[in-house]
Amino acid sequence: MEKAYTWYHRLSLAVGTTLMIFVFVAIPLRYFAHIHWPDMIIAPLHGYLYLGYLAAAMNFCFKFKVKLLDAVLLVLVGLVPGLVFVMDRRIFRHYVSELGIQ
Repeated sequence: MEKAYTWYHRLSLAVGTTLMIFVFVAIPLRYFAHIHWPDMIIAPLHGYLYLGYLAAAMNFCFKFKVKLLDAVLLVLVGLVPGLVFVMDRRIFRHYVSELGIQ
């Protein structure tokens, strides 16, 4: 169970970070400075990481018997900048903290 949370946590941080870099750095560079290369690197990277995040989130949901609403939110938060960090903290508080996992 600890391994399921570790994979979920690491991939959520990676997905959240790449999405924030994409939205707040790569997109403004593309439209205001006409620099396209960051956008072409970060967008596919976020996409591939998001696929791994989905697999890790579903594995976490099955192992920890997560409520349906939380499972749906886990899937959707990887698409909203910054929200994945909030949901990761919520998941830790509700499902993981009582197990003693750091």
